[in-house]
Amino acid sequence: MIFIDPHTDLLNVLRFINDFSKTIGVRDLNIDTRRISGIINGAVFDGDYSVAKASPFKKLAAFVAYFVAEKPILSPLPIEKFKKIENHQNAIFALEIAIDSLHGAKIHRSDGEFTLANRIELSHHSYIDIIDAISSVTPQSGKKLVAVLLEQMCYRKNPACEYA
Repeated sequence: MIFIDPHTDLLNVLRFINDFSKTIGVRDLNIDTRRISGIINGAVFDGDYSVAKASPFKKLAAFVAYFVAEKPILSPLPIEKFKKIENHQNAIFALEIAIDSLHGAKIHRSDGEFTLANRIELSHHSYIDIIDAISSVTPQSGKKLVAVLLEQMCYRKNPACEYA
């Protein structure tokens, strides 16, 4: 879904935000599209997490970190569903975009290429805890933990893809 090219990535992220907000019953969502462009550009060139050399887990961890830190979703979501977690709307959208982007992603290993065929599934309790945990991630702090978390969530549903 993302890391194709900046223009396509922006359109895909905006389309995802629009579709996902409708599925959770939010009709009017205030979004700063310039921030989303900056998020995409920041994640693409983020050192060891850059698109040129990173695993899909690291790429999406960078995206999540930039998204949460830049706060492009300006409208709050119904907070009662999310136990009053600060910055929850940006963490929710970042996690949902990461989960969607990982479904079908390719893992390149020395012994071949593997596809993450099974979508990540989380219990409600785990979902809330993960949203809380990533709601304060920044590009400077927490990316590695997010990368490991995404990786382990994928391997839980796609055990054949796990590195030995």
